[in-house]
Amino acid sequence: MVLRRHGQVAIEYLMTYGWALIALAIVLGALYMAFFPNPQELVPEACSFTDDFTCLDAMVTRNGLLNMSLRNLVGTRVNVTNVICDYGGESYTTINNINNIGSGEQFYAFCGTGEMMEDKLVRLRVHVDYIPEGFLFERRVTGSVTARPR
Repeated sequence: MVLRRHGQVAIEYLMTYGWALIALAIVLGALYMAFFPNPQELVPEACSFTDDFTCLDAMVTRNGLLNMSLRNLVGTRVNVTNVICDYGGESYTTINNINNIGSGEQFYAFCGTGEMMEDKLVRLRVHVDYIPEGFLFERRVTGSVTARPR
């Protein structure tokens, strides 16, 4: 009989403190969800390209249009022919035909990427095809854009 009594005391002890630990976990979880932001909100929006162009600003619209403000750092005039956006395993090509962009000049380019969710952080890989003045063949510069659709 003594063994049964000790077993019952042990089970009652575990049940009492078990429920208290579960309640504590629920309260801590609720506090975490209430006071700590979504981790995606901590990631900054960014736009970067390799040497030939610098990205001044980029915005993705809710309907999936990427608008970029770029600066020509090639050192000569260029003609931008295509902007290609890679998103979600798909490539979207937009013919821009922006001609006669001087060295150091700012210009605007865009690319359609399809429908995207409003609150989701979007990461795009962007390729800009251009022809420098005095050359016959296209060159390609690659960059990346991280933004939230607006």
